[in-house]
Amino acid sequence: YVCHDVECLRKARKSKALERAFETVIPPAVYDAMEAELESLLERSGAEKLETVAGVPFYAVAPGIVACAGGIGKVNIAMATQLLLTRYAPDLVLNAGVAGAMENLPVGTLALAEQFVQHDMDTSAVGDPVGLVSTVNVTEFPCTGAALLARQLQQMQVPYQRGTVATGDWFAT
Repeated sequence: YVCHDVECLRKARKSKALERAFETVIPPAVYDAMEAELESLLERSGAEKLETVAGVPFYAVAPGIVACAGGIGKVNIAMATQLLLTRYAPDLVLNAGVAGAMENLPVGTLALAEQFVQHDMDTSAVGDPVGLVSTVNVTEFPCTGAALLARQLQQMQVPYQRGTVATGDWFAT
């Protein structure tokens, strides 16, 4: 289930469509955070909508900068990223809004990932540690360029929170 605008998200919330799709209760705070991210990133920025491809809307947010709303989950993000790479050939891809926080951070806090982990990968039944991605035999993935981005954010005086980001296919609440 993918929503690319606030109205769609509001309808999904009212009809409990996301809860049915994910087969779990989604707390109001999750809906509130998703709505705030959609509104602040694209709709309030005055971004120009360029096109929609395979349900993924693309926006010009500044000269030479294209953003897309990939939806919820790694599969949707992977698809949207591939479309972005194929159609616009960017030099750099920044991913926003996919990871949540296990700390009490205000909506809109910029999280700079130093590494990420797969929070719902569990092959411990065959002796692996929880979180191990067995195809590459690691539990923690370093993020390329985190130190450079941190220096640039500091120079621009943009506040951010550094740390490990967890990704997965279910909401941790």
